[in-house]
Amino acid sequence: QNTGPDQQLLHIKIEKIKPNIKDFYFNFKKKVIVDIQDEGRANLYVKESGGIDLTLDVELNHSLDTATNAGPSVTIKKADVKVHKLTLDITDANHKTILNMVTSLFSGLIESNIESSVKQNLEGLTQDLTGVLSKELKTRLLPKVDNKPVEENATSVH
Repeated sequence: QNTGPDQQLLHIKIEKIKPNIKDFYFNFKKKVIVDIQDEGRANLYVKESGGIDLTLDVELNHSLDTATNAGPSVTIKKADVKVHKLTLDITDANHKTILNMVTSLFSGLIESNIESSVKQNLEGLTQDLTGVLSKELKTRLLPKVDNKPVEENATSVH
């Protein structure tokens, strides 16, 4: 979908991503009324028809303004991440039985934290993509001297 002469909107939908992370290490320390701490190993997987659904609307601006040195950008306009039927199974810990009961009670909170983390990582990825696109377009489109973009050939006055 076009949003302007130098812009495009990309709609990406990925459904039922099935993470399966086996035998990862965890630790925590929390002060509630008393200090609670534990460490151990766990498995993370998706039950039955669950999974992670990811919907992204990404705006690609591929213009290059040589007067202002403004380059292309990648912007997430919308990011929806939904986690369904995620299971965390504590396999080794000092309080294994208690932790397995608690994780089932707080599965919604765990899923919400994963959704939030995925969104944050996507924002970081768009910043990286913007940097790469900007550098690549400047290299290809700016006037060149000695086979390098003009801005790289500028010398400073001492």
